[in-house]
Amino acid sequence: KAIAGKRWKSGEKKYCIIMTLYIKNAFNSAGRGSIVEALGKFSVPGYMRGIVVDYFKKHILHYSTDEGPKKYGIIGGVP
Repeated sequence: KAIAGKRWKSGEKKYCIIMTLYIKNAFNSAGRGSIVEALGKFSVPGYMRGIVVDYFKKHILHYSTDEGPKKYGIIGGVP
């Protein structure tokens, strides 16, 4: 029903969604898995949860050691 209605001049209906996730200090206090789990409990659509999961996956710390370059996946804290 949210998208029901008449088209103007026989045009196409086009939709855009903007999603924001604002949780003050959540990245310091909540694990990323808990955040994604909570989004599921609140019935956030799977594709939106996927965006959040993808965002979390892209945070990798790259650093140098005496043995060469290393990388470590960041699983918590401020991204």
